[in-house]
Amino acid sequence: MIYTKKCNIGFMTTAGERIKKRRKELRMSLAELGKQCGVSRVAVGYWEDGQNRIGGENLVKVASALGVTPEWIINGDNKKTQKAEDLKFVEMVMQNIDHLNESERKDIELLIGLAKERKKIIDKYK
Repeated sequence: MIYTKKCNIGFMTTAGERIKKRRKELRMSLAELGKQCGVSRVAVGYWEDGQNRIGGENLVKVASALGVTPEWIINGDNKKTQKAEDLKFVEMVMQNIDHLNESERKDIELLIGLAKERKKIIDKYK
């Protein structure tokens, strides 16, 4: 179960409630969101109602369509929006993940680890 956290648009307890609230803020129908994500309006409705759990590539697609982070959808972190280029990068990785061999995946993990370490060092001296 996903517990209540305070986020920019109030208290909401589930990923589905956050998806629904943001979709309505954008005046987007279930069908429109579904079309942008490559799923049916029924699938979107099931996520919003909590009948199905959203995850993986669908989570990334919904976050991108709604202009929010996947983390915000899942746990309500205050960081509601994310740069469009970041979401496009995540989508690109998700679309190409199946085409990577084990060595290429390890290279990407290494690069991410190095980027995190670099950020820690930079933040330390700010």
